[in-house]
Amino acid sequence: MSHKNKEVIKTLWKNPEYRKMMSDAHRGKKLSEETKHKMSLAHKGKKMSEATKEKLRKPKRGNTNLSKGKTHEQIYGKEQSIILRKNLSDKKKGIPSNIISPIKDKTYDEFYGVEKSNIIKKLISRPGPLSAMWRGGISFEPYNLDWTNSLKHSIRKRDNFLCQLCSKHKNRKLAVHHIDYDKKNCNPDNLISLCVNCHGKTNINRRKWTKFFISLMKIRCL
Repeated sequence: MSHKNKEVIKTLWKNPEYRKMMSDAHRGKKLSEETKHKMSLAHKGKKMSEATKEKLRKPKRGNTNLSKGKTHEQIYGKEQSIILRKNLSDKKKGIPSNIISPIKDKTYDEFYGVEKSNIIKKLISRPGPLSAMWRGGISFEPYNLDWTNSLKHSIRKRDNFLCQLCSKHKNRKLAVHHIDYDKKNCNPDNLISLCVNCHGKTNINRRKWTKFFISLMKIRCL
């Protein structure tokens, strides 16, 4: 990463609102073992302040962990619980584990229950306008004449050829995302560079992402 790009990222990270937005955007993301190792080395020898320790002691607000306070038998059933405990025991002893998925050889009704199963089936099986993900067929709408390769290149260049969500260079060309999901709105303020992985995330919960990127663009203009 060039010195200029590092300075841009450093400037953005000084803003608490930007840090919060990035934290929310990356919540639930899995880290590779290499990244975990690098983070471990970076924090080695560092001591937490008393204020940080106090925050960690407090329970997370709105914790919805459904398995909290329940045994394996209550969560998975007696038969599956025995298999899981055996696999965990074998793993501790260094014996290769053969974990069997709790949903294996089971129907949706058997695993989730009839009521929840019906909701899931409706969400994933409805075609076109009946789907929960339907947005009026906007994905089939054509781009306008302003949507050119030179425009896309100018947006990538403006964004220092970095994904504006994960702040990384990618081997593949960065996608140029329409913040308001309107293909005809090719105003540079409505366009942002994203890597393929991050661009894929924006297909779900569109209102959240629109709000997030609008706020991000405002912060960048400060």
